[in-house]
Amino acid sequence: MSKKEEFSPRERKFLELYFGGALMKDAVRAAGYRGRSAQALCNTGRAILKKFEETAHPKEIFQRVGASEVRIAQLLSSLVQNAKSESAQLRALSIISKCMGMQRETKQ
Repeated sequence: MSKKEEFSPRERKFLELYFGGALMKDAVRAAGYRGRSAQALCNTGRAILKKFEETAHPKEIFQRVGASEVRIAQLLSSLVQNAKSESAQLRALSIISKCMGMQRETKQ
């Protein structure tokens, strides 16, 4: 069974709205969950998020919140160019070089 089949249409709609920036209770309500208090709506949303976290690949989770490879590369490049200290610039360059395969972790 694929990951998309594990979620009902309402659950998928909630995830789309929530990751799009809607408040949890508003996303749950807009996804079609009705007749519940704000607390119950939030509990439903948290349960759907927990299910997503348990079944989704970490890369998919980061992508849903806007952390694509391109976005991360842009932010790291910006840090290198605009860092207020050489230390911050060096850390950003170190991360970039690891991502590019220029550095390898040593085994201990």
